[in-house]
Amino acid sequence: MYKFFRRSMNLKNWSFIRLVFGFTALQSTTNAQKHHRHQQVTSLLNHHRHQHRLDISSSPNHYLPTSQITRGGGIQDDDKEQYNISLSPLAFCSIFGFLGGWTQIICNQKFDIFTAMMTGHYLNMSILFAERQWKEMIWRCCIILSYIGGTIFGRSIEVRYERQALQSSDDKGTEVVQQSSVQQKHQRRSNAHFKILAPLVFVIFAIADKMNDKAKITLLCFGNGLIYPSVSYALGGTITHLMTGHTTNVSRLVGGGQVHHKGMKTSLCILGSIIAGGVFGTKVLGLLGDDFPYFSILGFFYGCALLLLL
Repeated sequence: MYKFFRRSMNLKNWSFIRLVFGFTALQSTTNAQKHHRHQQVTSLLNHHRHQHRLDISSSPNHYLPTSQITRGGGIQDDDKEQYNISLSPLAFCSIFGFLGGWTQIICNQKFDIFTAMMTGHYLNMSILFAERQWKEMIWRCCIILSYIGGTIFGRSIEVRYERQALQSSDDKGTEVVQQSSVQQKHQRRSNAHFKILAPLVFVIFAIADKMNDKAKITLLCFGNGLIYPSVSYALGGTITHLMTGHTTNVSRLVGGGQVHHKGMKTSLCILGSIIAGGVFGTKVLGLLGDDFPYFSILGFFYGCALLLLL
């Protein structure tokens, strides 16, 4: 009986030992397979990265994505058909940059204020709030709200015409097959709202010439809110009246050795146009004096330029 019990225990111990060794071997095999798969994936990724570096270094015309290097917007394709406009995008950048420089120089010279640049107004409002100069602070708030109101109103007209274009497209049974979201966006974009904005801008600027200074500034801010956000959207997000973003863009492109990038041409074009508009506006102001109806003339030019976007 004792021998039988001992033999049974030996068999159980031997079975347990075999079970432990089997589990250990299975675990080792599993770990080896995981390690092998990890080495395969790592090798594949390293090969892909190496090949990507070779592709970049072997192509002199390869540039970083626009989203990584541009600030303030930049036209990457100078094709007017892509933007559904009548002239080259760079031509419109030059036109609106020039008009923006002219407008802001006159506002700065006559009122010591900018009507299309809100950064200074926000900072002044914060200073006035800290100093408890409530009247002047409210005035700065009115300037900002006027610009915001113009932007909201212009965008609402824009959206209305976009919906009409989409509805018309759906009624005709138009189908878009295998197109990216960006291509669909360009296809659906309609500039028909500019036929409303153009005469409205002209009327607002003409009325501003007949108002007192504060009412004039408020109307001009509203008018600039109508113009530049809509123009920026029509030109693929390119901002045509502010200089900080384009200055940053040019500096980054120069620092990255990408002086032939299309964004460089766009930014330099806008910066040059704004400066030219400022010089021209200063000269005209000196020749014609303060009583000349500058804003009526500017409203007319803005209206014509907006109609060209149709």
